[in-house]
Amino acid sequence: MKKKITTFEAFKNEVLSPDERQILARRTEQICRLIDLKQKSDESKITFVEEEKTDNIDQSK
Repeated sequence: MKKKITTFEAFKNEVLSPDERQILARRTEQICRLIDLKQKSDESKITFVEEEKTDNIDQSK
């Protein structure tokens, strides 16, 4: 039975050819850019709501 390896392990252990490494690096970069764009668009939609804080300390003394 073949052992499954992660993409990172393949990259680290040089199981991938140089072309495959380049493609993977480019795709990873694109994904990171998309995540950054999504986070920036999400940040503009964020509204902060102040939560009411309650202490669980008995103050009837």
